[in-house]
Amino acid sequence: MNSGFLIGQRVIFDYEIIHIAYGKMRINIGNKDYICQKGDIILLRPGIPHTLSSVDDIAVSQPHIHFDVTYDEHSEKVYITFKDIDKFTDEEKTWIRKDIFEDMALCPIIKISDQSKFLKTFYEVIDVFYKKTDVYQLSCKAKMIELIETIIKDNAVIHEKPQADIALPELIRHYIDYSFKNVITLDSLEKQFNYSKFHIGRVFFDHVGTTVIKYYNEKRVKYAKAMLSSGASVSEVVEELNFSSIYAFSRYFKTAVGCSPSEYRKIKK
Repeated sequence: MNSGFLIGQRVIFDYEIIHIAYGKMRINIGNKDYICQKGDIILLRPGIPHTLSSVDDIAVSQPHIHFDVTYDEHSEKVYITFKDIDKFTDEEKTWIRKDIFEDMALCPIIKISDQSKFLKTFYEVIDVFYKKTDVYQLSCKAKMIELIETIIKDNAVIHEKPQADIALPELIRHYIDYSFKNVITLDSLEKQFNYSKFHIGRVFFDHVGTTVIKYYNEKRVKYAKAMLSSGASVSEVVEELNFSSIYAFSRYFKTAVGCSPSEYRKIKK
């Protein structure tokens, strides 16, 4: 960016990692200025108002990556915003991602213990993204996980193991809340969280008061009811919730609700 630049107050939906390759830049967050210089690595987070501006009329090179940690029904709509939250539509306000770093007292200029390794991966993400070779999405995802892991390890206080049984059910619940449209089983959760399905089932029930599968099914049934009530066809619901067939969905729905999807749709018209 050329000298004298100013990006007025804005809120972003997702995260942004910036590397100051050369030059200087000012970030203002919460009426506090942070002067970022060559070599600094910056993390901007969702929902936090900030401004970016030139310092001493010096141009700045600031390669950056916008990223998110979850995929949901809003993901395809999210764009890089340059406006403040009062200019968001009601729908856009729902696109602001949950901040996984919200409990960490992070300065936007983050600490990185092995900066050369971090930046090597950072620029590999950019290179892979622009080249868009086969399975580039998987390559980007793998490298982004490395970057996020480094940020957490170098900037977070890691709790002892006893805290894991408190955090795990909340992570599972959050995962189901965002992924219930997909097929989820105890076996898939075992692979996702690297705990046995028996441990997952126990800590979830102890913390939430219901079983994992019941919680998951209630989410899916509630969503199916909402779709049918709004006029969606049974086949549309089947596709949206990734059932193998209309028959499989109809049997599932009737067991949970007491009537077939078609009958429910007629009642709600």
